[in-house]
Amino acid sequence: MNLQRITSGVFKRYLTVKAVQYDTFGGPEVLKIGKRELPTLKPNEVRIKVEYSALNRADLVQLAGKYPNQKTPLPIGLECSGYIESVGESVKNLKVGDPVMSLLDGGGQAEMVNVNADFVMSLNSDFSLEKAGGIAETFLTAYQLLHLVGKVKSTDCVLVHAAGSGVGSSAIQLARLNGNRILATAGSQSKLDIAKSLGALEGVNYKEESFSTKFSNVDFILDCIGGSYWKDNMKVLAQDGKIILYGLLGGVKVEGPLLGMMLAKRAQIRASTLMSRSPDYKANLVNKFWTDHEADFYNGNLYPLIDNSFLFTEIADAHHYMAQNQNCGKIILKNNF
Repeated sequence: MNLQRITSGVFKRYLTVKAVQYDTFGGPEVLKIGKRELPTLKPNEVRIKVEYSALNRADLVQLAGKYPNQKTPLPIGLECSGYIESVGESVKNLKVGDPVMSLLDGGGQAEMVNVNADFVMSLNSDFSLEKAGGIAETFLTAYQLLHLVGKVKSTDCVLVHAAGSGVGSSAIQLARLNGNRILATAGSQSKLDIAKSLGALEGVNYKEESFSTKFSNVDFILDCIGGSYWKDNMKVLAQDGKIILYGLLGGVKVEGPLLGMMLAKRAQIRASTLMSRSPDYKANLVNKFWTDHEADFYNGNLYPLIDNSFLFTEIADAHHYMAQNQNCGKIILKNNF
């Protein structure tokens, strides 16, 4: 490892680090442990010694090469927690040794990662880094869908699909703090029971019945399913209601009178992703979210629902586990490099 000391007392490091990698698109079988070069820190960046990361559904989509506009394999891992290892020369609010968690553009499943300092959230020294490893991606996604994209009102009735997912369980908690009446769908009674413990009032097991036979007058729908749910979404949507689309697990095709139903209900459909957003957007999102909710994580009002943990070297097993929809909440990954 070569070190170069500069006048500010900050080290510039030219590092080769161990990382989860893939050379071709596919499933868990293409994953491997390899090495990646970390470039010199930019002035506005910090380098984090990763303790924990997490597996997200977007990682599976990215691994398969199906993320929008993705043409080549990209560094994997959209969040992490750990300690600041070094800082860029223009960074003023973070220092070496600080415990942090961060939203990432990728690369979190590695020994170390460089990240825009504006994406980083400082942590109290006694806050669990394992918990912190599962907060950034799903809570920031849920927060932006509810508040920045959908502009949810406290009087809205909110329906959360895939309530057992990381985003779903985060959205339920955030909507509860916002004062919303919350409904949920999931694929098992155990997931619905957990959703209710987090704040949902009613739930439907989509494997046993259609939610459109039980719910009505829903003002705000968080939908990661897409094509296969559009008719039932429109049936339960209230007049002037909103559907916020952030995934397409149920397919991309829509057939039938969608536009007519939208017009009749004066409905809005908005679509959003987080990974492809601009650095300025992400920085603003991180700042607003942590300003609003840092205290809620310390006092227990908010917390990541952790389902299972795997080591970085067990990454293929973690992907298999998520692909089979076994998890309810977050899958945490521990750095054992």
